[in-house]
Amino acid sequence: NTFEAIGSTERLQIALKQERLLPGVIMSSEKDVFTKLEQLCRSGESRILAAVRNLLSLIPINQKTIESLEVFVHPVPDEGASEDHRSSFLSPQAVLNEFYDSSRVSPSQLLYNMEVLSGKLMPSIYTTDPSAQVFRRNFLEAGGLKYVIQVLQSSTFPSTMNTDI
Repeated sequence: NTFEAIGSTERLQIALKQERLLPGVIMSSEKDVFTKLEQLCRSGESRILAAVRNLLSLIPINQKTIESLEVFVHPVPDEGASEDHRSSFLSPQAVLNEFYDSSRVSPSQLLYNMEVLSGKLMPSIYTTDPSAQVFRRNFLEAGGLKYVIQVLQSSTFPSTMNTDI
């Protein structure tokens, strides 16, 4: 029967689409665990979101995020460095846009980035390390406070974005 064959094909396509959203399938299909976790967050399932949040609190911080934030401690030289060396680093403004612009970053990724930023701005242990002070000063001078305030204002998120995390 043709009707049953079409219905069977549609059910199979739906089942395959749902299977691709399973955590194990996503985790095994890519190499970057943080990209996989972000994909899991896009499912919108509250149980998955909670599990990902718990997992993120247990694993080491994303090195890409930490390395990108280093631009606030060691700015990219304008002169004296090769073009290849300069182009491999983001400018402070580019880091702010890429990691903290609520119109570009998903709510779950933005929350993670804000938690990493919080650790950089307010280390959990008292430190006399001057790089922490340099980071805070350069972050503020680059306009970082504007991005933090935007995150606190839910009206800055696109209306189509689900902000439940």
